[in-house]
Amino acid sequence: MSSGKKGLNHYLFQQESNAPLELFRIAFGFLMLAEAWGAIATGWVRETFVDVSYTFPFFGFGWTQFMLGTPMYFFFIVMGIFAIGVMLGYKYKWSIIGLAILWSLSYLMQKTHYNNHYYLVMLVCWIFAFLPVAKRFSIDSIRNPGTYANVIPSWPRFLLIGLIAIVYFFAAINKIYPDWLKAMPLEIWMSNKAHYPIIGGFLQQDWIPMIMAQSGIWFDLLIVPALLWKRTRWLAVFASVGFHLFNSAVFQIGIFPYFAMAFIVFFFPPHQIEKLVTKGKSFDIKPYQYSIKKRPYIKWGFIGFLSIMLILPVRHHFIPEDVLWTEAGHRLSWRMMLRTKAGIAQFHVIADGEKHTISTRQRLARHQINDVATKPDLMYTFSRYLEKEFSERGYTEIEVYVDASISVNGREFKQFTDSEFDLLSTKWNYFGNQKWVLPRPW
Repeated sequence: MSSGKKGLNHYLFQQESNAPLELFRIAFGFLMLAEAWGAIATGWVRETFVDVSYTFPFFGFGWTQFMLGTPMYFFFIVMGIFAIGVMLGYKYKWSIIGLAILWSLSYLMQKTHYNNHYYLVMLVCWIFAFLPVAKRFSIDSIRNPGTYANVIPSWPRFLLIGLIAIVYFFAAINKIYPDWLKAMPLEIWMSNKAHYPIIGGFLQQDWIPMIMAQSGIWFDLLIVPALLWKRTRWLAVFASVGFHLFNSAVFQIGIFPYFAMAFIVFFFPPHQIEKLVTKGKSFDIKPYQYSIKKRPYIKWGFIGFLSIMLILPVRHHFIPEDVLWTEAGHRLSWRMMLRTKAGIAQFHVIADGEKHTISTRQRLARHQINDVATKPDLMYTFSRYLEKEFSERGYTEIEVYVDASISVNGREFKQFTDSEFDLLSTKWNYFGNQKWVLPRPW
């Protein structure tokens, strides 16, 4: 006799309308088209990939450097074409896999424009590569009616709700530190917005940074519970639209505010979204067909993915020193817009006993110089870049040193690195701090 208890399988595999997932797919494709071709139109591709000789790739992706230059325009044009395929549901599997690969490469081949939002987009690209999408509202389902489905298991919706809930939760928790509570980074950011038309003067009010700091915490912490609860859902929708449109206007962070708003569709009961798209008309239920044998793999994949998403953002707590200073564990942790850093770094190379003072301005683009002065992994990568340069010039005994000072959230500049430590004498520590980074001075 059944005990009446409903296990995880029940919630993951109960059938529901696929309208929310398909609408999100359309919006996602459109936003990725805007991001890909907008990156060309605004000059971002030129600045990041064309007018540079090096892009500071993630470890293991140094091989991507051969693509730099004019070919990157074609790269982003093709990315936009794949996005159109996703939006229209045309040759969907090829389109989403192509989009996922190209977006991932554009993310992994450069760190100087690192952004948590880009990381989230990459995750969603790969999630959608494995979802039963484009079964409806798509060219594929029109051309091949046998693939049409309007009902799917509920686990894809729960997976995406779980992901965005984790993003918002850690975005809120990470803001609860003294500098943010004092609105120190926001004061700096707002002081740089005075030239904005219409709102520039308003943003200079003394109370604005503190209001933004507090509202940022509470919005990130409460928005998902408020969207989940029926009584507060519409209030949360209006709050979300207002919050993200304000951020779009003030911080100009590309598609992310609209991307975040697109997730709202998953918080409404699927049958309500179904009524909206079918205008209340009845329809024949046609579920997506899949093998029952896949259920255990889907369930453990679901649990495993969300577990990793919960583990990565807390890893910096197991590393000595403050992540705000050392950067150890900063990436992939939803530490979004938490601090501002300025740095001054002087690199020296001792090659066959000769000392060479390195001009970063002659080797790096403007947007790279501050990052290489404040981020240990870029210092490490740049030291290998210099080693290769001097090796090609015929030197055999090479050492690289960096003398860097940084300012965090407007504080005085403090010594950041041990200027007598040879960066070529050590390997990168993936699980802790780097030997040449000094302890936090405050």
